Amino acid sequence: LILHFNNPRYRLDTNLRMVFYYNLAYAYFGNREYRKSLFWINKIQTTVKMRSYRHDIQANTRVMSICVHFCLAHYDLIPSIVKSTARYLLGKNRMSPLLKEFLRFSNKHLLEPYSPAKRSVFNDEIIHLQELAKDSESDITLNSIQIINWLESIMNETMIEEVIKSHN
Repeated sequence: LILHFNNPRYRLDTNLRMVFYYNLAYAYFGNREYRKSLFWINKIQTTVKMRSYRHDIQANTRVMSICVHFCLAHYDLIPSIVKSTARYLLGKNRMSPLLKEFLRFSNKHLLEPYSPAKRSVFNDEIIHLQELAKDSESDITLNSIQIINWLESIMNETMIEEVIKSHN
């Protein structure tokens, strides 16, 4: 399917292409194939035509990028990605208390590898995000990327899918 993108007969408009890229990025993210996920995230963020489309997907990919870079041990990049993401979210009026908290946490606790010593900090963040999720209107980015489940999967060294199944 990806090979057909360059064939004029199968051209997708920018919006559909962006949704497709996002779905690929998310599928690879959920499957812990972080390099492949980052490839599709970068396609969304660097394709000039996509910058003016789907601010929800742009927001989601920026938040997902923080998670992916953490998983790829790109700790030195996280502060600049957090700053850029915050600037984008504020500029597009997409910053929620929940995302603001996740960015704060990322800037403080995702700068080095996860270790069992961080378990209580991660657990406290999960509880805090769950409380914010109850108090605020439904946060689409939180639900789209499964931030809470992702944090739990990091703590338990499992797949996001396993965490989701354990809650059902």
